[in-house]
Amino acid sequence: MEKNVNTNLRIIVRGIAFCYQCDEFPCNKTNFVTGLYKGWVMINEKIKKIGAETFYEKTRTRPRY
Repeated sequence: MEKNVNTNLRIIVRGIAFCYQCDEFPCNKTNFVTGLYKGWVMINEKIKKIGAETFYEKTRTRPRY
């Protein structure tokens, strides 16, 4: 639990909106299982490449679960 709090505070202090904007990305402070971690990295890299608005438009109708 403390790792998550520290990660969230780091994001707030650094003023970043997405993990890919952090100089420590990708980090291992997420506590995600391997499959979820890989997806998280992939999504953040995609957002970095195409931008948040474009990513949203391309994925907004895709089922999340």
